[in-house]
Amino acid sequence: MKKIQIFSISLGFLIVFLLGFGANVLFFNDDSIEVYANNNMETIVIDAGHGGYDVGCIALDGTQEKDITLDIALSTGELLEEAGYNVVYTRTSDNVSWPEDNKEDLQSRIDIAEDADANYYISIHINSSDYNDGASGYETYVDFNDDEMVEMAESIHAQLKL
Repeated sequence: MKKIQIFSISLGFLIVFLLGFGANVLFFNDDSIEVYANNNMETIVIDAGHGGYDVGCIALDGTQEKDITLDIALSTGELLEEAGYNVVYTRTSDNVSWPEDNKEDLQSRIDIAEDADANYYISIHINSSDYNDGASGYETYVDFNDDEMVEMAESIHAQLKL
């Protein structure tokens, strides 16, 4: 079985605010994507967190995480496709084919990546907090022994700071 590189992005509710102002190209600009595009036609699986029966967290205005992650995933995938990547999505709508069991749900997403022979796996989530402590930002889980992944994460982080 091929080792899939996992890159998970988890953004705070700050993104809800940013998306409200039309920042639909939040993660990348053309320059940062082209740095990683190559002739090998690498495959990237983009997982829009939650979906279907699983709404994820809910904002004060009722906005559901599953809807935000889907919008971000589709926008990100479009940019990556324009840069020459082969993009496979775990979902492209709110209809999901996996069962209402977290373990089976996660396995279904892994199966999609394995079936696609993916080089990278990006999972997008929006976190919330029960504490009014002003926390916001993003989390990245990456194999820091892989210089290419570290470089990609740093590029994404730089774009998020814009």
